[in-house]
Amino acid sequence: MYESILKTANDDKEFIFNVETVPLATMYVFKERSGAGNAFDFTFMVAIGLALIPTVMISFILKEREEH
Repeated sequence: MYESILKTANDDKEFIFNVETVPLATMYVFKERSGAGNAFDFTFMVAIGLALIPTVMISFILKEREEH
């Protein structure tokens, strides 16, 4: 579309409009932050899992004590 507009505006039927996109390089700081975020997620999930183990054990003990 842009090429046809520029061809008409310039009165040049041979005009070619090329666009190249190049992504920016990922900076070292962003890579480190990504790694730190993944480590935090992993630590959080492990902490929740380890907190649930004694909770389940205590609930069974309390339920048994309640029934007898």
